[in-house]
Amino acid sequence: MSYEVVDTGAHILGTQLCQYMTTQFGASSTATAPDLFGIVATADGKAQAAQQAQSSAQAEANDQAAVDQGASAVQSDISSVASDAATAALGPPSLASDVLQAQKDLAVTAADLKIVENEGSGNLSCGADAGTVAADAGGVQADLGGIEADQGGQTASDSSVTGDESRLASDWQQLQSAEAAVPTYQPGNLPTQDQIAAAEKSGTSLLAKGDQAVAAALSKVQGYVNQANADASKASSICGG
Repeated sequence: MSYEVVDTGAHILGTQLCQYMTTQFGASSTATAPDLFGIVATADGKAQAAQQAQSSAQAEANDQAAVDQGASAVQSDISSVASDAATAALGPPSLASDVLQAQKDLAVTAADLKIVENEGSGNLSCGADAGTVAADAGGVQADLGGIEADQGGQTASDSSVTGDESRLASDWQQLQSAEAAVPTYQPGNLPTQDQIAAAEKSGTSLLAKGDQAVAAALSKVQGYVNQANADASKASSICGG
């Protein structure tokens, strides 16, 4: 190891000190100009390294934030699918009451037909009574329109669920991409593929339940319409219509 004493000529400590250092440590007695460019280059390199480290840390923080946001979005989507699908499974709120109304109107139709049958064609009011039966049948037909409106409401509910499922699939894909950018980051709220599959399966099953309820109501009330129309035709036939 060797030491170099630089004497810039300022003689701050005197030439005797320089001579002593030269004697003791083999330092050069020749003044040497400082390497200013080397000093600046070293400082620049440290600044660049610090900046790069800061940029890397910020990029990692951004990647982690993307994972957090993606996980929250997917968890929210799972909740939305479950909630909307549960609502859709119940069917339209007015479905049961609409079916009941159709049953009541069919019963009125049958009762009015019975009046026509009891009176017979010779009764002066037979034609009017047959018209009443026809009007009753029209009421049952209107009830079917109510069920069809319920079906439209069910379709809207189904659309909400399928929209939730589409959003879930999209957000899940984005989360996977975010996780790939920072695989070592594993927050506690990360959803799994099994959770996604379970949410989609449950949503589909609940949708089918609501759709089946509406389909059954449509079929039942259509049968009421057919019976009411048959009653109206019979009443008209009795009265010579």
